[in-house]
Amino acid sequence: MDSKHRIILLSLLTALGACATTDQTASISVNATSIASHDMALTLPVITIGARPEWLMHDSQDYPPRDYYTRTAQADSPQAAATLACERIITLLRPEPEAEPVEQLQQKIKIAALWHNQGRYHALAVLPRQEAETFLRGRLNSLDAATKISVAKLDATDEPLEKIGLLHSVIQRQQLRAAYQKSLKQVDPLKEGRESPWDTRRWSLQMEALLKELRVIPVMDITLSNPTALTPMLEQGLKNGGMQPASPLEADYILSGKLDIEEKELTNGYTQAKGHLELTLQHKDKQIRYGMQDWAFEVTSLSAEGAKERLLNKVQQILTQDKRGTIIGIATQPTVK
Repeated sequence: MDSKHRIILLSLLTALGACATTDQTASISVNATSIASHDMALTLPVITIGARPEWLMHDSQDYPPRDYYTRTAQADSPQAAATLACERIITLLRPEPEAEPVEQLQQKIKIAALWHNQGRYHALAVLPRQEAETFLRGRLNSLDAATKISVAKLDATDEPLEKIGLLHSVIQRQQLRAAYQKSLKQVDPLKEGRESPWDTRRWSLQMEALLKELRVIPVMDITLSNPTALTPMLEQGLKNGGMQPASPLEADYILSGKLDIEEKELTNGYTQAKGHLELTLQHKDKQIRYGMQDWAFEVTSLSAEGAKERLLNKVQQILTQDKRGTIIGIATQPTVK
């Protein structure tokens, strides 16, 4: 290393709060920023300069792909580059926001090398491939075990709404499983992973058919207003969700909506209107309440009439929206008898 490069290296080490050293295997301990929403202390190796390292151009000889899963990143600081490289490995292990945290594997991720060139820092993050594969297969096993339980419940019930809730749960679980399977293929030496034993498309078609067959009557109750004006809006929301509102004689379920409105005069001459909308689904004949969803609104206007009108416009937007998601959401909630 020439004198110019040696001076640059010493400056970089000093900036990181470490003592200069000629031992290229020495390391520098720093507190890195949050990685994937989890605090993680990274140990950064000595920063190298000069020729482009082999791990940026092809597989690392020290961390061969048969044994390690690796990711690289670059940034304006060594900490930022290390953090980004680690995040790219964590994204493999936690491929969806709904996936479980990966704290137990974070300590297995290591920054193996840092290289500085033209103001940019390049980091190499590594994780033993066997650790990643074991972890991902464990996630698949856990999801498959939970799906088996739901499938058994699905086969044991004739209640349409319960079936819808169970179908939605297994479909969501299989979507998460597909993300893990995609990650597993990246670390599996055979690039196969383990395919799902279930047909998610068949479940989706079954749930859509059940939703269309639901016989639901919408009923609105509202304070300070005429309930008949809002009931057609809720009917439209059911239609927009692919469901045909039933007549009172044909209905099996009641989608009951309640809207409470409070008005308050403010000191600045405006009127504030607060509203609380609640939708509850229950069986028409059986004493069963399946669940509810609610929304809160708050508006202001120069007059009480104007505030109320603005609030009802917001309520209308909610009521006429596709109610398919509302029905599914309620179906996944615990049943209250």
